[in-house]
Amino acid sequence: AVSAPVPPSTELAMGYADSFYDHQHMRAPGDPTKRAYTYLVLGSAKFVAASAARATVLKLIYTMSASADVLAKGSVEVDLGSIPLGQTATIK
Repeated sequence: AVSAPVPPSTELAMGYADSFYDHQHMRAPGDPTKRAYTYLVLGSAKFVAASAARATVLKLIYTMSASADVLAKGSVEVDLGSIPLGQTATIK
């Protein structure tokens, strides 16, 4: 018995010939390129990358600031009574 060849658009992986899955009702509605999902994923990745970059920059800035023991040694007490009113003084 010779059978007619099945068109490739209706041939499924297991060899079944069925056009049910090629029908319009099986196709998802909306944008076939899934552009909104792609934008969501890319936007989330950019947000995570920007947050990581911000954390790295802040960590570098905070390591360059003076520590508490250095700031404590830097305090100077000056008797303001020895400076005449309206004059300036530079304390080193």
